[in-house]
Amino acid sequence: MDRIVYLDIETTGLNPYNSYIIEIAIKDNEGNEWSSLIKSPIKLSNKIIELTKITDVMLVREGIDIKDGLNKLVDFIEGNNMKSERARWIVGHNLIGFDWAFIYCHLLFNNIKIDRIKYKLLDTYRMAQYLYRDEYQSYKLVSLCEKNGIKGGGFHRAMNDVYATEKLYNYMYKEFKKKGIKVEKIWEYTTVPYSA
Repeated sequence: MDRIVYLDIETTGLNPYNSYIIEIAIKDNEGNEWSSLIKSPIKLSNKIIELTKITDVMLVREGIDIKDGLNKLVDFIEGNNMKSERARWIVGHNLIGFDWAFIYCHLLFNNIKIDRIKYKLLDTYRMAQYLYRDEYQSYKLVSLCEKNGIKGGGFHRAMNDVYATEKLYNYMYKEFKKKGIKVEKIWEYTTVPYSA
């Protein structure tokens, strides 16, 4: 079975060039998981504190440096220091439009290399847009989970969103299978080219 990694981040804003990652969570389909708060060079806005329930005090006390966090992320994906192989699939909700854009920018900013050609990105947001294109108005993670009876716990904390994304992916994967669509086709239908 291919190793699948589920990924989510929380950030100080929407622009990867002037915002910062404040939490990373990642787990795979083999039972491994890791998460951490990340120190931020700027104070959090009231909006982000309200949305994530993460505070400046939490980041100071519990956060690690971004470079350490990104290195741990790459090690997890690569299967370094684990009994796991390199991941083939990286799955996230709005992964292509948000999370991976942030991660890749901050990898570049910190001179950390990852061979993106080895991985395929599967975005559950895009999967839902394809699968439910004539049914749903909202493709937010919380909305999709509610509509499909998936319990995800608190949203906008990275590990909670990872658990919810994994459940949503598995649910929609079965829906695609019912339509006779294999995972490689899901990737073709729901991804967009990304290069640098």
